[in-house]
Amino acid sequence: MPLNRDELIKLKHQIEPMDYLVVESGHERILVIRTEREFPDLVNDLECMINKLDIRDTNELSHALIIGEEEVVGVPLKAIEALIERRMEEDERIATDLSEKLIEPYTTLLFESENDPIKTLRLGIRVAGNIGDFKPQQLPEILFSKIKSLPRHSEVIYLIADDGYIRLSGTEFYRRLGEFLKEHPTINKELAKEFIYLTRGKLADYFIEKGLDDDVLSQGRQENINKYLTEEIPEPAKRETFQVETEIKAEIETEVGSEPAIEGPPKQLGKSIIERLGAQTDIKTETKPDTDQSWPSAASFIDKLQEKLSETGFEVVHGLEIPGSDLVANNPESIINRVFLCYMPMFNLKKALALERSINRYSPELSIIIGARDDPDLKLFVVGKNILITDVDTILNTNLLVHLEEHI
Repeated sequence: MPLNRDELIKLKHQIEPMDYLVVESGHERILVIRTEREFPDLVNDLECMINKLDIRDTNELSHALIIGEEEVVGVPLKAIEALIERRMEEDERIATDLSEKLIEPYTTLLFESENDPIKTLRLGIRVAGNIGDFKPQQLPEILFSKIKSLPRHSEVIYLIADDGYIRLSGTEFYRRLGEFLKEHPTINKELAKEFIYLTRGKLADYFIEKGLDDDVLSQGRQENINKYLTEEIPEPAKRETFQVETEIKAEIETEVGSEPAIEGPPKQLGKSIIERLGAQTDIKTETKPDTDQSWPSAASFIDKLQEKLSETGFEVVHGLEIPGSDLVANNPESIINRVFLCYMPMFNLKKALALERSINRYSPELSIIIGARDDPDLKLFVVGKNILITDVDTILNTNLLVHLEEHI
């Protein structure tokens, strides 16, 4: 392995499952892929990742490897080169087919390739003019201001021009689209409205409706929601949850050592567990937060938080019970449309697991736990989850709620 054990453990926690990072260490350039499996499956993991790879990240590699939960395996570079070559041939075929189907400028087509074994969802968009007329930095002005309809969740985007095509990552494409619509909400109102609707997800479809009276929610509907939310978790699932938490905690306590000798990765995809816990934190010491700290009562804090939310454009959804969450906030004008908020001065595992279950069911854009940021149990719990830890003073007295998109 081109990296030592400590470096591999840190990368395991730094990279999200089914994502990757290119690491430069000395004269070596290493492609590190993270799989969600316990033991990497060379064929299936590469098949799933090949469409996510930026071709520039596969140039001049010295090594490639896949990190699983229990094992790390090396990847022959020839295998990656062969898959990239196959992908490029498939892209050429797809682009030719799209150029015949998409005639009018700014029309779209959502599809799956028949030759793709994992059925990646793809989106073709017709643009006016030639490739030479299309500058990447002009993407918002040329495309986002004119396109009429845009399905979400496509992993690969093809911009079809008169003389060729451009292939884009779906993640990057939708990120830029969200930024454009937030900065220019009136340029393409039709698309902005559709984008906001599509980002609302299951939770909004279930109970957040435009014009809903904050103080009145159908009793029958609420009973159905509560029944759905409070279904018992099967016992094996409970054991699995506690086992995962215990394994992560034990691994960090025993394995994490000094910082790795890794210089300047060209693609940063998240914060490592070391960065999350802080450079000065002694992970082996189970130090609880200062019990002398003065925490407001839950009722008092929630009253103040509701005032703060209204000041920043969020609406509190009343009459709703989400396990593990004290408040659900909704902002239809923001990319961060839906937020779960949980007040937890001292770490409560039962409440935290209930919150995690609600997050998995309804996929909010972000969840916020207001608690002790130096609590090691809380820090370990949020690893790998779309949860932000903050404190009372920060959420009530700063502009944190205005800039939530930085934490998504």
